[in-house]
Amino acid sequence: PPAPGAAPSLPAATPAPAPAAVPDSTAASPTAAAPPAAEGARVVIRATADSWVTVSGANNEVIVPGRILRPGDTLRITGRPDATLWTGNLGGLEVSVDDKAIPRLGQSGESRRNVSLDPQRLLAGNAVTR
Repeated sequence: PPAPGAAPSLPAATPAPAPAAVPDSTAASPTAAAPPAAEGARVVIRATADSWVTVSGANNEVIVPGRILRPGDTLRITGRPDATLWTGNLGGLEVSVDDKAIPRLGQSGESRRNVSLDPQRLLAGNAVTR
């Protein structure tokens, strides 16, 4: 039993689960160190130009709410083969899977919905349906 006047003991808090997408903002200067890869992040999206993006999952679940990525900003998508990207500037984004660069998915200023962020589709070159 606790001593009189002592605070009651509480169970240790459990950490919250890691998010599926981890927004990351890095400096655009060439001397800035690259941020460490998020554990389990297979898909990394890096902005090379201002790009409005939102990432959704199955049943329109919002993974990353709509926001503007500035040059150098990154999003890391983990464990979500159901994730899809909607962007207003597909050519302003560089995408990599497991640190392997994927060829550009579109042209500068190209708006596109339902771009699959499934690592297998990105690697196979069929993430964008035209």
